[in-house]
Amino acid sequence: MGSLKDNPHKPGCSIGQSLEIFLFSNGQRDSPPRKYNVPVDVDDRSDTTLSFLARSQNGSEHNIELYTTDGKKIGRAQELRNGAAYVAVEPPQAFISSGYNDYLLKASSDVPIMDLAD
Repeated sequence: MGSLKDNPHKPGCSIGQSLEIFLFSNGQRDSPPRKYNVPVDVDDRSDTTLSFLARSQNGSEHNIELYTTDGKKIGRAQELRNGAAYVAVEPPQAFISSGYNDYLLKASSDVPIMDLAD
């Protein structure tokens, strides 16, 4: 257990460690996503991970559905990938395409690049 084969989410990650994900609220367009460290449990077939994220993101017991930033619904927590960004949608709301990838691209391009040649 604990090998890459056992846990495709994060290279070198074993059970008991966590994934780092970034979570936008549905329709959020002008502020950064929240960063979460999600416990890794590849045997967990329940909604424990989604419940944790719902409480943390919304401060409530509401259910959420997760989507990729381009609108693909995440069916279960095992589909989450380390370092990826997702959108939290509270049913019955629909996913709102809000330029999440554009925000991430702009934020990463705003980081100053040091010229090491000087």
